[in-house]
Amino acid sequence: MPTKKDKKVKTIRSRTTAAALSVILCFAVIFTAFCASYPSSAAKADSGPTMFVNDEAWYDETLFGWEIIWGMYYVPATVFAKLDGVELKENTRLHNLMLSFGDSYITIDTESKQFAYTSDGGEVYMRTYLLRQNTLWLPAKVICGFFGFTFEQTASGSAIRISDGTSSKTLEDLLAIYNPSLIETETEQTTKNQQTPAPDTSETSEPSSEEEVIGPRFIYLTFEDGPTEYTGDILDLLAEYGFSATFFLDTNSLASYPETAVRIAAEGHSIGLHTVGDDAATYENDFDSYISALEYENKLLARIIKSKTRIIRAPDGSSSDIFRIGTQRGDILASEGYVAWDWNVNVPDELYGSADEISASAVAGIKKYNVPVLRMHQNELTVSALRGILEFISAHADFTVSAISEVSYEVNFIGLF
Repeated sequence: MPTKKDKKVKTIRSRTTAAALSVILCFAVIFTAFCASYPSSAAKADSGPTMFVNDEAWYDETLFGWEIIWGMYYVPATVFAKLDGVELKENTRLHNLMLSFGDSYITIDTESKQFAYTSDGGEVYMRTYLLRQNTLWLPAKVICGFFGFTFEQTASGSAIRISDGTSSKTLEDLLAIYNPSLIETETEQTTKNQQTPAPDTSETSEPSSEEEVIGPRFIYLTFEDGPTEYTGDILDLLAEYGFSATFFLDTNSLASYPETAVRIAAEGHSIGLHTVGDDAATYENDFDSYISALEYENKLLARIIKSKTRIIRAPDGSSSDIFRIGTQRGDILASEGYVAWDWNVNVPDELYGSADEISASAVAGIKKYNVPVLRMHQNELTVSALRGILEFISAHADFTVSAISEVSYEVNFIGLF
């Protein structure tokens, strides 16, 4: 006859088992969703090789094939080591991976997987992915462009080649040798394209070569230091073009313009905390005061829009001259549930210049980065330049604009400087 204690133990075990099964099921769902978001290298390689280095087929596409992520071709870093003169060195202690060719090199931050540093002293936002077998996948076109290599793809994008100028065969020649069935598919696609009537461009100007080669972009529009009297105009423009954005609101402005915060939330934009910029020196000397400031602003936000947020941006970013958030502080923020965002395109809309100059600066940043995070403010200059920026974005069908979500992979400077 089981005792009450035995029954209690059995109940606890049952609940523990159920919880464990729930966790396993959750991970299975996440893993399935993750796998579904990337093309299967094994599936691509079933009919023959689809990736080439110079005149040779890449040796193992099943595990180390190309992937398309956010509309970009990614290849394992080891691919580039197959080119003559390219060296690949990883420093696990310093968390970086360096590719060098001649006098040029690019060093990739393998810890953040977001930044790279070049031999000419440049720093670029470059998203990389650790996909399989502890191997880093790199954006193929970006690396090729830096070193002067050639990146090719077939018309349908189903096969690619990376070369250093020493190839004697064309990509089509290689497909004819290694994967003739893909040639037939490409021919059918080309025939279909040729049969499609060209659009009437008699009343429109030809796109510039710059516009043609920009490629897909995933853009985050962010506005800080508000709400202000100009935020409504910004919202009007975003509504006109159908774009979502993220607004980092400071505490005092939030208290002064609560109805604007309600409108931001009601129109589907994201809201982040920006605390009080004048208190940055205090935050630097007492980081707990920054945590308290975030909590205070979040409570204020909840009273206004009936919801809190986890998205934050430190005053003037996480690596300003006054207030810096290093790795340890970043860990504290993460433990408190916050997601910190900075930017990689600093639009000069609070400094100087005409609307055309400001929008041109933003456009240059969009062309430079595959995932541009535009930092703008909420003032008269912002409003004057914003239409030009939105016009440029809307003219490109392969551009995607999104508001930051709490699960977006954040772009920040934490621990980098």
